[in-house]
Amino acid sequence: MSTKKIVVVDDEKINLKLFENFLNNRGYEVVAVDDGSQVVNTVTKEGPGAVIMDIVMPGRGGDEIAEQLKKSASTRHIPIILITADMLKPSEDLYADYFIRRPVMGDHLLKILADVFKDA
Repeated sequence: MSTKKIVVVDDEKINLKLFENFLNNRGYEVVAVDDGSQVVNTVTKEGPGAVIMDIVMPGRGGDEIAEQLKKSASTRHIPIILITADMLKPSEDLYADYFIRRPVMGDHLLKILADVFKDA
């Protein structure tokens, strides 16, 4: 498992590119996924230190995928950061370790990642 690897999931390619550039420039390795149906296999294969995922996506939403990841013995330990523009309360999603509303502020995301990777 790469402790500085992050799987980023968003159906909007521009958002993926923004995350990828932002995180790569700060020493993280990013695996970008634009299709919710590929997330579980990608996370299992890549063994990231964290998953950053949009909640609202076509097909299965990020909250459903987070639930599946947290219920699997092989992926439940991986911190999940869910992102959305919706006005949900963080306590409404039991499967997210962290919750961020759009627009994502870089400093806020970096503080969360510092917490996630504090032992790396």
